[in-house]
Amino acid sequence: MERELKLTAPDERALNAILLDHRIRRICVSDPETDPQLFRAIYYDSRDLVLEQARCGLRARQEGERLRAAMKMPGKIIDGLSERLELEADLEHWPTSFRDFPESELLVALSRHVDLDATMVERVHVSMERRILLLETAETKIELVADHGLIRGLKGEQALDEIELELKEGSVEPMLELGETIRSAFDLRYSEKTKLGIGLSLC
Repeated sequence: MERELKLTAPDERALNAILLDHRIRRICVSDPETDPQLFRAIYYDSRDLVLEQARCGLRARQEGERLRAAMKMPGKIIDGLSERLELEADLEHWPTSFRDFPESELLVALSRHVDLDATMVERVHVSMERRILLLETAETKIELVADHGLIRGLKGEQALDEIELELKEGSVEPMLELGETIRSAFDLRYSEKTKLGIGLSLC
């Protein structure tokens, strides 16, 4: 089960300030000066939007030299905390049909929702720079992600400036406390939608 706290920032300057904040640096166990990674993602559905109706997301994403697929099952976001099952698999190339996704738990789950021979269409595109910090306390391990980029739907686009805190190990309470600390300090707001959700609102 993926557990993430999503916060929307006003701009890239706010993201940079958060990454430099002493409260983050104090518990950071990775190199805080790591260069951002370039990510590109495409979200897919059938022509009759079966996955959208089922509240599932299907994505292929270029992560540096690695191409990964992910299917996110129905979940919920409450006060920015997202909880949902995510299935992942490696891809050899950008998919052009549902059958291009590899034999895996992902494909099994996908086949339960959509005819694998149905026409697959691109719905949402995301391009962004991602910076990742690993945070650790006595109680928990957290991945902090700062995303700056653009979300494009069929009818428009929207800037992306977002902080994600993902629980990797331990209790969720310290992650929520950290999220509230940086939210109040940097004028952030809890995200009400995922990147896919934002993109679909632009379709």
